[in-house]
Order: sequence, then structure tokens, then C-alpha cells
Amino acid sequence: MKKILTSIFAIAMVAVMMLFVACDSSSSSPYSGSYKEVDAQTLYNSTRGVDTEFKSEPTAEEKVGISMKLKSLSKIDMPATSTMSANKSDVLLSIDGKMVNYLDEEGNIKVLANITYISKNDLFYTMPGSEEVKIFSHTTVKLYADGEFFYIHTIKEENYSGITNKVEEKSRISEYEFKRYISDYLGQYSPESMPEMPSEENEFISNVESICNEKGLRISMDSSSNDIKIKLDVKDKDKYMSGESSSTEDDLKLNKMEMYFIFDENGYMTATKMVENMSSSTMSVTMDLDMRAYNGNISLPSDLDTYEQRPY
Repeated sequence: MKKILTSIFAIAMVAVMMLFVACDSSSSSPYSGSYKEVDAQTLYNSTRGVDTEFKSEPTAEEKVGISMKLKSLSKIDMPATSTMSANKSDVLLSIDGKMVNYLDEEGNIKVLANITYISKNDLFYTMPGSEEVKIFSHTTVKLYADGEFFYIHTIKEENYSGITNKVEEKSRISEYEFKRYISDYLGQYSPESMPEMPSEENEFISNVESICNEKGLRISMDSSSNDIKIKLDVKDKDKYMSGESSSTEDDLKLNKMEMYFIFDENGYMTATKMVENMSSSTMSVTMDLDMRAYNGNISLPSDLDTYEQRPY
């Protein structure tokens, strides 16, 4: 089955609804290259045997995992009218961290992780003749794993009506319980629920061409190295944006949308990036997601033994 195209176009359909912003494109980036547009036949021929997953099976000599950086920012700025106060809203979401699998002495796969999740929601409003008022809700979650437990450090801070409340909690659960929780939570997003591209060549090519034509997408590849580098961007912005504008955001425009999928010569994914930026006269929404294969060390805080164990 052509799993690479399943991933590309499943993500592409999600990206129509989500909004991304560009990452650094320096020469050291794995995404740099000389990309040239290719047709569906070339893509089919180039991606046979390619997998959409990062390498996940460790060996006695090597840990395997990923590093991830995600930053999403939504900004709304509504000017005052005769019936409404001026208001602004900033919503930030970021994730930064690393997670690896390794083998313990008995050959069991264990997890090491250090990941920080931050969510900030700031609302500013000004009533006629009054000063600007800020209401906010900030959450930081730090997730660690040491091969036995998952540790969760949560900090919540909120301000409403001039009163600020802050709550901080440190807890831990077993690796088994954590994985069971994640499995239950993400069950609706299992591979069985994702769309699949047909494996038969002619049907596969027909589907790729149909999706690209309907959504105004373009597929390009870089063939300057042994890696397989695929880029997906927008060739026809009108087609891509069809259905995105609402009655209140008729001037919503696409500034940039790109996706990259990098595979090594063995067919393993080594990096993926998704970037997009949209804006209108009153809003802008940007997001930057960059995931790369990682097999290095994971640093952990020294006070994990103070975290309180909690049941699942």
C-alpha cells in the first residue's frame, strides 16, 4: 500500500483547516534542496517501499525516537464600533521536546522523554472611556519519562476580574498506565480511521491527480541526494482557499502553505515539516511544526522522586 500518499493527503486535508507558519530554511536544514514539480506517475514510482513512520524499533546499540517543535499563534484585533468595545485576542500553543525508545537489560522497549507543552490565551478589551483590561489563562505541562514512570508537572495560572489564581501539581503514573491513557484518548485517530490511498497503480495516480486538481496542490521532489525529499505546496490559492472565507472574513488570504516529507535510503522518515500562514484585516493565524528523527540523550530533572504517584 502506498502509505506515503495516505499520509501526505490525509495531512493535506487537515491542513486545509489548520494554519501554519514557516520554519527556518537555512542551508543546514534537511528540507533544503532543488525541488522540481513532478506528476503522479513519478511520485508513485519514487515512493514504492517508503514508510510514513519514523523508525521506532531500538536495538541494543541505538535508541530511536523524535524531536518535535510546534508553535501556533492566533491573533485577532477587532476595532471598536458604536455597539462593541475594542478587543484583541492572542492564543499561543507550543510544544518542544524529545522522546526516544530504548531496550532495557531484559530486551523490553522503554521510553525516555522530556517535553514541554505551553498554552496561553490572552484577551484584551477596552470599553468606551475605560482603560484596557487583560484576562488570561496560561497552562504549562512538563512531561518526563525515565523508563519506569511518566512524570507530569502542571502549572496553571488564570486572571479574571483582576484576581489571579495559580495552581501547581507534580504527579507520576506508570509507563503502562500512561500508554493505556494515551491509547484511550487517541483511539479515534487510529490508522483504521485515516483515509487510505489505493495500492493499484492506475487508481493511485487517478486519486493523486484528482486531489491536486480539486485543492490546487502541487507536488515537487528533490533528487540531488540519496534521500527521498517530497514537498507539497499550493499552486492555485483560489482552489485551496475555496470554502475557507466566512461572511466575517471575506478578505482571508493564504500567505504560505508548505509540507515536507524526508526519507532516508532505507525508506524511514527522518524529518517532516508543515508550515502555513493565513491572515485577514482583523486576524492572523500561523503555525510551525517540525519533527525529526532523534537518537541522542534525554536530560531529566533531579527531583522526579518527589512527584506523587497517581492511579490511572
